[in-house]
Amino acid sequence: MKRKITFALLLFVLSTFHSFADINPDEELNKCATFLSKQEKIKILNKFNNLDVFYFRPNLQCHYPSKSGKFLVHYDTLGGNAVSKIDLNHNKIPDYIDSVAYYADYVYSKECDEFGFKISLSDSAKGGDDKYDIYVVELGIGKKGMTVYGLTDNDVEIKPKIGFERYTSTISIDNDYSPDDYTILDDGTKVKTYKETGFMGLKITLAHEFHHAIQFYYGHPFPKADCLAEAVSVFFENKLFPESRDFTQYVNRLLLNPASYPFGDGEAINGYRYGVFFHYIDSKYGVKPILRWWELVGIGLSGYKALDSALKEVNSSLKDTWNGFIPQLYFTGTFTSGTNTILYADELKNLSFTNFKFTTNPFEDKLVDLLPYQLKTMRIINSVDNLYNSPDTIDVILTNANDYKAQAQFLEFDRFNYKLINYVENEFTQIVNSNWHYQYNTNLTYAFPLSFHFLREGTSGKQIAHCYPNPFIKSKDKKIFFPAPEGVELNKKIELTLYTIDYMKIIEETLPVQLKNDTRILEWEPNTNYLNSGTYIFEIKYGDDFKLGKIAIIND
Repeated sequence: MKRKITFALLLFVLSTFHSFADINPDEELNKCATFLSKQEKIKILNKFNNLDVFYFRPNLQCHYPSKSGKFLVHYDTLGGNAVSKIDLNHNKIPDYIDSVAYYADYVYSKECDEFGFKISLSDSAKGGDDKYDIYVVELGIGKKGMTVYGLTDNDVEIKPKIGFERYTSTISIDNDYSPDDYTILDDGTKVKTYKETGFMGLKITLAHEFHHAIQFYYGHPFPKADCLAEAVSVFFENKLFPESRDFTQYVNRLLLNPASYPFGDGEAINGYRYGVFFHYIDSKYGVKPILRWWELVGIGLSGYKALDSALKEVNSSLKDTWNGFIPQLYFTGTFTSGTNTILYADELKNLSFTNFKFTTNPFEDKLVDLLPYQLKTMRIINSVDNLYNSPDTIDVILTNANDYKAQAQFLEFDRFNYKLINYVENEFTQIVNSNWHYQYNTNLTYAFPLSFHFLREGTSGKQIAHCYPNPFIKSKDKKIFFPAPEGVELNKKIELTLYTIDYMKIIEETLPVQLKNDTRILEWEPNTNYLNSGTYIFEIKYGDDFKLGKIAIIND
C-alpha cells in the first residue's frame, strides 16, 4: 500500500536562538561553489573526511530514491553530516530527506517538463545506480570560503562532443539550512550563513543547482560566461519559488556599489546580482529565449554571443534588453514604480550615486572609464543661492554595451566623455521635459554608450521646518525629532534626506510617522560616527510635499 505524504507536516525542528551576528552586508559569503576549483570544493565537501576523492563523491550511510525514480538522495543519520531524524509520516525516512526527494522531482517537472530544458541523469552508476545523485551534507558551518548553499560538480563527459565539453553532474546541498548555521570570518566573528533557512533554503538551492546541472548538459562555454550561468540559476530560484527573498541581499550590493559588478565580466560572483536581468527577459519574452540561449551554447556559441543571438530571435538583442532593464534598477526602494519587474523592489535599497555639485555652466566634462556592461552613476545637483530654493537634481546612469569585449572577455576599459548643459546646442540630447541637454560619446569602435537620466526639478519658496533638539549635541542627545507632513497617517513611511550646507546628499532614510505629545513627528537616531560637527540641511518629502530646514550637529 502506497503511503501519502503530507508535506505540510514535514517539519524539522530548528533552533532560532543563536549568539552570532546577522548576515554582514560588508562580508560577502560564497552562495554557490559550482565554479570554484576542485581543491576549493574538496575543502567544502571533506569537512568530516568522508569524501571519495577518486569519484569526488561523499561516502554517506543511506540513500533514498525520489518518487519519479529520477533522483537518488544520499544522506547520513549519524555524524557531522547527519540530518534530523524527525519522521512525522512514519515511513522510516527522515522528513527532511522526503522533502529533498519531493522538491527534486518538482524542480525537474518545472525546468525540464514545463520549460523544455534537457539534462542527462545517467552517471554510469557511479552513485550506485543510474539515478541522478544528490548528496546531503553539512555545508552551512565553517570558515569563510568553506560554507555555501550548494554546489554542482561536473562528473562524466558526455559524448559525442558537439560544441563545448558537456558533462553529467552531481549536486550537494546542506543538511538542514538551519538559522543557526554560521560562517567564521577572518577576524573570528561568526555571522549567519543563510538568509533563507529551512525548507525555503532547500527549495531555492535545488532550483539553483539543478539549473547548473542543466547547463553542464549543454556545455560550459568559453570564453568564460559564469556570470550568466549564476545569474540564470538565481533567476530560477524565484521563477519556481517567488516568495523567496534570498536574491535581495545580492541585488542590494549591486544597488549600493553598481560599478563593482560588471555584467560583462564573466566571473561567477558577479552573476548573483543579475538574476533580476533574467526576470526582465522573462517578463518581456517568457522563458523561450533563455532556453534557446542554452541550445545555442550546446552547438558551440560562446555565452554572451549565444544570449545575444537568442534575444535577436525575439526581435531584440543583448544591448536592447540591457537598455530596457537598467531603469528597473533606479525604481527601487523609495523610488519604486508599479511597472518594475524586480520582485520586492520596494524592499530593496535605493540605487547609489556619486554626488557632483553643478557649479559651472556647462557642467565640467567628465571622462568615464567603463568595462563591458559596467554601470557607473552620478547625481548632479544644481547649486542654489538660498535655503528657500531646492536644486534640480539629475540622476545619471552610464553604461557601456560593448558586445565584442563581453563575448571575447577582453576586460579592458573604454573611455567616454560626458557633458551636461542647461541650454540648447547642436549634437546634444535633451532630457525629456526639461531645459537640460547632455552629450555622452566615444570614438572607440566597439564601445556602445547608453545613458539614462532621471530629473527631479527643484522648487522655490517651500515651507521652512524646525526640528529639535537643535543643535544636536552628541554627549547629551540621542534622537532628533522632525515634523511630519500635515495629514499623513500614522506609521506611513516618509523620506528624510540630509545634505551638507552646499547641498551634497549624505544620508537618505525612510522613517515612520509617530505620535508624540499629540504631534505627528519623525524620530531619527543619527549615527554621529559618520557625521562631522557642522550645519546640515534636512529635507522631509512625501509625494509633492516637502519641507526644508537646518540642523546643527556637535560631536563633542
